Amino acid sequence: MSKARYRFHERSKGIFELYEDGDLLCEFTRLSFRERLEFLGRGSSWIGSMLRLFNRTCPDAFKARTDTVSAFDKLRITLGDHGIADYLRHKGYRVFRPLPVSDEQLISYVRSRGYVVEGEGILHE
Repeated sequence: MSKARYRFHERSKGIFELYEDGDLLCEFTRLSFRERLEFLGRGSSWIGSMLRLFNRTCPDAFKARTDTVSAFDKLRITLGDHGIADYLRHKGYRVFRPLPVSDEQLISYVRSRGYVVEGEGILHE
């Protein structure tokens, strides 16, 4: 029986090494995996194969299980704050994030920059 050609080794907490035929190819973290393997000049198919092998041999112990995540959390993770706000706007809601300065200050500023400001809620001079 032959020895596996590729081997992953966790050198220290969160830092891994990839060996090919016993020779060290590179060190990486979970976040730098693709970047470090692309630096080796191998093709994307090889990188994908290494990623599958890595996930099989060194599963992420902290990865959230999808069956324990609520439907709201899945949506929040997928869309993010801006996506949820856009969805609510599309449904007809008025969604905005208040600014830490008054409207008067903003209007005064844009007018000083040459803009004309018209509309509801405008303070008339």
